[in-house]
Amino acid sequence: RMPLTRLLQQHGALPAGQVARIGREIALGLAQVHAHGLIHRDIKPDNVMWSAGAAKLIDFGLAKDLFLSALTTSGQLLGTAAYMAPEQWAEGAVTDPRCDLFSLGATLYQLLCGEVPFPGEDVHEIADLAQMGEFEPPSALVEGVAPALERVVCRLLEPDPAWRYPSAASCAEELERIQAGAPARVVGLEGAAGRFPLLPGRKFEVGSGARAAVRLPGLSERHALIRRKRRGWSVVDRRSAEGTFLNGRRLGEQPAPLCLGDTLRFGPHELRFADPLASQAETPA
Repeated sequence: RMPLTRLLQQHGALPAGQVARIGREIALGLAQVHAHGLIHRDIKPDNVMWSAGAAKLIDFGLAKDLFLSALTTSGQLLGTAAYMAPEQWAEGAVTDPRCDLFSLGATLYQLLCGEVPFPGEDVHEIADLAQMGEFEPPSALVEGVAPALERVVCRLLEPDPAWRYPSAASCAEELERIQAGAPARVVGLEGAAGRFPLLPGRKFEVGSGARAAVRLPGLSERHALIRRKRRGWSVVDRRSAEGTFLNGRRLGEQPAPLCLGDTLRFGPHELRFADPLASQAETPA
């Protein structure tokens, strides 16, 4: 039995399969914590014990009772900077169980890559990076990372809690699914042309070019751009000859906000902006 910190010290970055197993165990533990009306608020490798394939959460010193209104000391940051969700940084901020999911994502990122996702020189730089969702995708640091696991980690690290997993239980289920070979369920475009996940990253080219994240035949090489912002998504046409249409309206040169369920048409291709897990939570604003 040892904390995950020691596991990292002994073995370095862990194999993807082990990271998925550990993540599922932590998520199951968090589901129990949240079911009892608590938020842990300090999930990190130091606070997870690992033994014989089982994870145990420890150190509930910062845990918050969801039924109480004020356990935070004014001006005090509760949590460990490298793992804190963006919503934890503001004084008097309202947090919910999804802040623990962000910390889980930061923990899994470190297990997978051997480093934290937001390696700032001070708490202010760390906060800025976390709030922008600015981090290197695991596949840029570790060779052969399965896209499904990478997308799970990236979804957990979404700066807006509305775009993370709706619950720890749904995250545990997702990790079990990808271990069985299923794709990760993340926001993306879907239609007759296929499904195009919009993770990892912040900018997604639509076009016929080899580097397009949404590659569609018959379009210009750089037809449109979809961007993930601090809160929400936008789409902009790139002066394409075929046109980009949002819910039947042709777009100009100004970015237009995207909402779940919106219909996009790029030339002859019609796709819907969707999240397979949206039915399990309130639709993000």
